[in-house]
Amino acid sequence: MTMWHKTAVALGMLVIVLGVTRVRLQVDVLELLPQELKEVQGLRLFLDHFSRRDELILTLEHADPDILTEAREDLSAHLRSHPEMGTLVHADLWSESSPAALGEMAAWLLVNSTPPERFASLLEDLQAPRRRPLLEDSLDTIGASMELDRALTLAYDPYQLILRLRDQHEALLPGEASLSDDGTFQLLTLSHPDPSSAWVPSVKEAVRSWLAFTDVRVGFTGEPVFESEIATSMERDMKLSGITALLLTSILFALAYRRLRPLLALMAGLTLTFLLTLGLAGWLLDSVTVMSVGFAAILIGLTVDYGVLIYQTSLSEAQSASQLRQRTCQSILWAALTTAAAFAALGLSSVPGIAALGHLVAIGIIVGAVVMLLVYPPMVQNQHPHHSSKSNRLHYPGLTPVVAVLIGSLLLSALWLGLPKLDTTTAALRPRDSQAYDTMDRLETRLLGSQDRPLAIVTTQNAAALGDDWQVPTALLPHASWQQANLANWRDAKVSGEALAEDAHAAGFEPEALTLTQEIIRHWDKWQSTAMPDRPEHPSVARLWSRLVATDGDTVYLLASSSAGTPLPEAPGVFPVSWPQITDRLNAIVPRDLLRVGAVLVLVVTVMLWLTFRQWPSVILTLSLSSITLTALSGAMQWLGWEWNFFSMSALLLTFGAGLDYSIHVLLAHRRCGECEDVLRALRVCALSSIAGFGSIAWASNQGLASLGRVCALALALNGLVCLILLPAWLRIRARVAP
Repeated sequence: MTMWHKTAVALGMLVIVLGVTRVRLQVDVLELLPQELKEVQGLRLFLDHFSRRDELILTLEHADPDILTEAREDLSAHLRSHPEMGTLVHADLWSESSPAALGEMAAWLLVNSTPPERFASLLEDLQAPRRRPLLEDSLDTIGASMELDRALTLAYDPYQLILRLRDQHEALLPGEASLSDDGTFQLLTLSHPDPSSAWVPSVKEAVRSWLAFTDVRVGFTGEPVFESEIATSMERDMKLSGITALLLTSILFALAYRRLRPLLALMAGLTLTFLLTLGLAGWLLDSVTVMSVGFAAILIGLTVDYGVLIYQTSLSEAQSASQLRQRTCQSILWAALTTAAAFAALGLSSVPGIAALGHLVAIGIIVGAVVMLLVYPPMVQNQHPHHSSKSNRLHYPGLTPVVAVLIGSLLLSALWLGLPKLDTTTAALRPRDSQAYDTMDRLETRLLGSQDRPLAIVTTQNAAALGDDWQVPTALLPHASWQQANLANWRDAKVSGEALAEDAHAAGFEPEALTLTQEIIRHWDKWQSTAMPDRPEHPSVARLWSRLVATDGDTVYLLASSSAGTPLPEAPGVFPVSWPQITDRLNAIVPRDLLRVGAVLVLVVTVMLWLTFRQWPSVILTLSLSSITLTALSGAMQWLGWEWNFFSMSALLLTFGAGLDYSIHVLLAHRRCGECEDVLRALRVCALSSIAGFGSIAWASNQGLASLGRVCALALALNGLVCLILLPAWLRIRARVAP
């Protein structure tokens, strides 16, 4: 190797290494979805502005409420003893927050969201003549009320300021329920100002050490847990699927040829292909998403075909590296270009997750073909033939009728039963086994009663478009004119805090009962001399505000909800927040998208096939074989009870492109040398390797990716039966009857 070649290789490797370091794992599931959908935009706004990426939720369950309450306090103390874990935050302002937080929030809301005439009426009730009847009413309610929550509120709110505010805004500001009705399910919320990737594992480890002394069931959920799980599963899936595909491919090659040196050379070529593809992806693509983590397995399953064909050709007679390239170059390059075109066509999909997978595999297939043609022939050149064509014939007369009956039955099933059903749930977007999802489902069931409360994000300019059935937190927006009028009324009312306390004590209330009232009055007095803030400043209240109001530049967003299930109007500035609605839209978009992309793919493939064969009968035959495979796939899925989802439907395009390889190789070999049993032997190994590659991602953590792997593996198996058993049999029959 000359100095120039060494320098070029060194620079190439440097570029690839730098490219690999640039690869970024994208754990955001929303990046897989069409960004122009308002449903996706709504969830994006929710995650960016209203979801708490710095809060981890712990759920605690036990059959005995007393034991659970004691355990909750014990766990709280345990976490407080580890300040690096973060700080515990209260979930329910009404019942658990400090008087300072609730007092400031009540003072701000009463002044900001109460019309001046109603605020004036409230102040009249605080005047001396009306205090006594109001206090007596509070005492009567405390003694006779069957609503414990209401009675407890009045015990610390004798003048009913908090109670009036709560009656007006409870649906708007209910806090976050942290206790089930029967007391057997409770929450703890842990916040960290600067959460890192190690935060969630460290909290889990601290809780596990505490769990050694109790039988309380603890779950973890929240945005940090979701991100941690997805990042971990992506890394695991990429390693596991790639290693599994490489191992299965090695076993298949070893069983077929029983030669160590070409096997090691093949593994080296596949590894180089993977690294080169990953390096190019670092330069050409923005990130690797959860849908793309299986590309290594797919790439290995498809690229190994080229190495197997080269090695099988080397066994026919001793040949040099250049002769091997010359014998195999045409079929490998045309097959690679056709398959790459199929995957590249997925790049036209409006679903970014599918498009990214198509781009990545298309790059890898071209890289793999080039690597195998350049690197592998010198490693296997001048092999001595080890297998005679007679002893290794793949023509089994008894197998062809069985396969024909099987494929025919599947075709009839597809025609009779129709297409498999479409899964309209959100399952394809969820991990197969996720503690965060399971815990969130459990939380919603125990605390919300499985009630689906529709949410929407709306800009302040379009809040009126939602209608009366939607609860929009407009009360949290500053209302300057009401603030000025109400504060002026308070100044003119000249109500004395000391007088309020004396009358309450005379009526039978303890001094502590006036703590909240005094906090409210203190803030009203304070705002007489200082500007009233745009929102309460106490951290606990600011946390609650951030869940309902968000600002992005000059745009203010509000999080609205509806208990009536009223449909969301189609209006500018109104965004639904709903995973099921996203699924509904995808289920409508993806089939149309596949038809559009499929039409382009068929056109591109037809052109590629014409350039490959230069005769229409071979082109039509190849397309017909792919159609038979896809129709049989529908029948097989009906037999197995499998359903489509918006990810697995991409298997139609993937297998259409990937399955063309076998028919191209068989027809070119038949044109060149008749039956060419050696080529068929190699293609059998190739088919099993491709099935293994796609099948290895059938156990991926993401259910959408796993379903894609299962369907592709099944489709390639059917394609192997059609192209490697039925097609050669048909070619032999045609050769016999031909004149």
